[in-house]
Amino acid sequence: DKLFLALLLQQTWSKDPSGLTNDTKSSPLGINPVIVYQLGKGYYIGNGDFVIRYKWDDGSWFVPLRLRLGKAWILPTKTFNAYVEYGTALDYKDWQGAVADHTLRINFQFQLPLGL
Repeated sequence: DKLFLALLLQQTWSKDPSGLTNDTKSSPLGINPVIVYQLGKGYYIGNGDFVIRYKWDDGSWFVPLRLRLGKAWILPTKTFNAYVEYGTALDYKDWQGAVADHTLRINFQFQLPLGL
């Protein structure tokens, strides 16, 4: 009841738009694990927003890590959510592209249910 786990895998391919070749190119495989543990009284801790990426073409990995601490206020007609999230990169030595060593996100959300 207090632990929420999910795993999303995403892979996309694109074909040469000119139509001159049959080459296809894959984007990195996206692996998005979700772990949230309810601490009680609306407080929770989780791994935050991040996607692990694997490039098939060169075998490189980008493995970020996020840690989120938040509080949700669930009311009959709306929900408020506030959290602080720290992030870093665990593995990216062969990754081609920009990588942030440290990130800090402070977020406040106001959500309305679909039924309204």
